[in-house]
Amino acid sequence: DKNPSWIDTPHDMYPQEQYFTGVGTGDSRDAAENNAIGSIAKIFQSQVRVSQSLQEAFLETENSFKSESQMNRNTRIGSNLELKNVKVQQSHFSSKDGLYYVLATLDRLETAGLYKDDISKNNASISETYLDAQNAPDKIKKYVLLSRAKAKYDQNQGLKEIYKILMPTKAEIPEAVTGDEINKELNEATEQISAGLQPDANCPPAVSDYIKELIGKIGFPMKEGRTDFIFKYNLTLNPAEMNRSDMTGFNWKLTVEIIDNISGSSMNAFNVDKRTLGISEEQAKLKIMKSVQEEITGSLYKKFIEYMAVSYTHLTLPTKRIV
Repeated sequence: DKNPSWIDTPHDMYPQEQYFTGVGTGDSRDAAENNAIGSIAKIFQSQVRVSQSLQEAFLETENSFKSESQMNRNTRIGSNLELKNVKVQQSHFSSKDGLYYVLATLDRLETAGLYKDDISKNNASISETYLDAQNAPDKIKKYVLLSRAKAKYDQNQGLKEIYKILMPTKAEIPEAVTGDEINKELNEATEQISAGLQPDANCPPAVSDYIKELIGKIGFPMKEGRTDFIFKYNLTLNPAEMNRSDMTGFNWKLTVEIIDNISGSSMNAFNVDKRTLGISEEQAKLKIMKSVQEEITGSLYKKFIEYMAVSYTHLTLPTKRIV
């Protein structure tokens, strides 16, 4: 049971100047494939800087590349980036050591062409979205469109880095709109949108801090009086009935409503209803507040971004009208 030569010398079969190669082993074929593909992905993961832009949530989900063969595999290398066109070329099972071996390849020139097409399409989309933002009918839609252009621009920078690794001697692909232009417009648009707080009289003060943290992530200025968005919220805690003496707990409910004074609608109420236990009342309350912070700055933040992104691009999202 002699192992094939490609396990130790893959570049004899797939020349290094034309291919990236990865050899993986595993107890199953799938595990060996994942390891082989992962070894190629690592070449890019160490060199590609993936932007963690706050505007990523505005980026529309796209499948810009679909493999025509089951032998082609994509692998994620960042939040909005995939390494494309990885092909599983060879496989071998060694009865001697009980392992599967897989050889995966990435054709530099072929794959560079795919990325060049994606970059060009993104450039056109960025330019169109940026122009639409200049003609937006209201400031929220302008903010949403600029955020989407920013997200697409950041994604394109990652694609360009991948392209540069694939084709290091090729000239950079020119940009349709510069990042500086988008950032300047987006910062100005963000400053034009205001947010205000309207807590329930009995709401714990810490909840207001978490709402402020959410608004701070987006960057909207906070003001008193009538604002573009009003956050109405409350947190109630009620002692839970316990059948054990070593634990205490609370049933708690977080409710947040976001009123949109630009559209005259409001985002469907955000509700979290849970039970939290602790070895003491103090510990239980600390755990509750930690959960509340995570719900507001995580889940509610994403819901609010989704509300703006969908509501202001004329898609369907359930809202209730303000009478």
